[in-house]
Amino acid sequence: MGQVMSQEGEAQAKSVEEARKRFKVLDEGLKKHFPNKNIRRNDDVGLLEITIIATLGGYKAHREAIGVDIIGPVNTPTLYNWIERLQDLSVIKEVEVPHDTLVTFIQKYRQKCLQQAANA
Repeated sequence: MGQVMSQEGEAQAKSVEEARKRFKVLDEGLKKHFPNKNIRRNDDVGLLEITIIATLGGYKAHREAIGVDIIGPVNTPTLYNWIERLQDLSVIKEVEVPHDTLVTFIQKYRQKCLQQAANA
């Protein structure tokens, strides 16, 4: 995602496609290794789920802030469903950053990244 944040135009489009390919690999691995995974209760959350939600749980904010869609029900259905189910849990809701706050942070961070890339 770092390259997606610091690029524009064709370079960004290439980075988006590369990110989609990588997340597709993750999606296929989740489907293969955890085919019957149920995430319904707070007790269903382990280290893998914490890592996924901490790293990718803000995908909607990224989409809103920079206008790219990398994780979704079509390209990465298993990953998408895991994130959606995790975000419904009270244990996650208690600690997640509010959506609007995250969008604002990502927008400011992107501007900083673009400025640094322009000055490089």
